[in-house]
Amino acid sequence: MSSTWATIAHDVLGMGLPLLGGVLAGPAGASVGGMVAHALGASVATPAAIASVLGSPEAREKLAALEAEQHVALARIQAEQALARMKADTAAQASVNSTMQAEATSRHWPQWLWRPLNGLLFAPTLIAIYVVLPMLSIRGPSVPPVVWVMWGSLLGITSWHRGMLQRRLAGDATDAVGRPR
Repeated sequence: MSSTWATIAHDVLGMGLPLLGGVLAGPAGASVGGMVAHALGASVATPAAIASVLGSPEAREKLAALEAEQHVALARIQAEQALARMKADTAAQASVNSTMQAEATSRHWPQWLWRPLNGLLFAPTLIAIYVVLPMLSIRGPSVPPVVWVMWGSLLGITSWHRGMLQRRLAGDATDAVGRPR
């Protein structure tokens, strides 16, 4: 099996070193890998070289010492990685929100009606396939479970966003679970 920064991170996490393993698993894994290689005495800072010395009896102690010495720097890197993930998530959510807002204000009915129409058709479709057709002794279509999951997810996410929009428009100062904002 070839070693990657993810497998090295997994092994380090397995040694009970969450801070070092977490940073190795992130985008800074290769740069932190240099510190790990140096601490373990690996010939080069590659996942394969580190994996070859990671199994030694003293590896855990050396890495624990590295984590203790570099605790502040590793915590800063981990915080920066978390912040970068949050910024990416926020940007993706902003894109989704702008798309939904553009749909809601569109003058073309298919663009603003497709979400509410999905909501209106979901329950009758379920009832028709699983109640009405069997009562009439008609074999219903075989609908893959992933279709129901996708359709239900679409409805759930849309409903949640519409509810939050309505709360914001009404001036409600609480979040989705009722906590003050």
